[in-house]
Amino acid sequence: MANTKNDPLKSLPQEINSKSNTSLWSTAIDLNHDEYSHPIESTFGPPSQQTLVILGQNIATRMYVENLSYQAPAKYIQLTSQWQNYFWYAEDGTLIKSKQQISPITDAIEITYLSRAARISQVAVD
Repeated sequence: MANTKNDPLKSLPQEINSKSNTSLWSTAIDLNHDEYSHPIESTFGPPSQQTLVILGQNIATRMYVENLSYQAPAKYIQLTSQWQNYFWYAEDGTLIKSKQQISPITDAIEITYLSRAARISQVAVD
């Protein structure tokens, strides 16, 4: 992956909350079958409020949707050139959960940060 220095995920949610529209990020990824430096564009819009139930506790979050698209034709057949990733941040800006695909032809990986959720739940109880 290229251009990681400007990855908006490094400054979510603060950066996007300060902008009126979307945040655009361009990068490149390497795929199988001799597809290298394939250009990808990514945009983030404003978040939506969602409550997650993790470890039996309600956690208020802001869910960001990342819209991704290939910016060049692939050498091989692709069923789609667009996909979405999802990121849930607690009110304090801590990333709690994500659901991501590296490309539209890969399975999504869903990650829930249980230790972070537990710490947030503990603070809410104290």
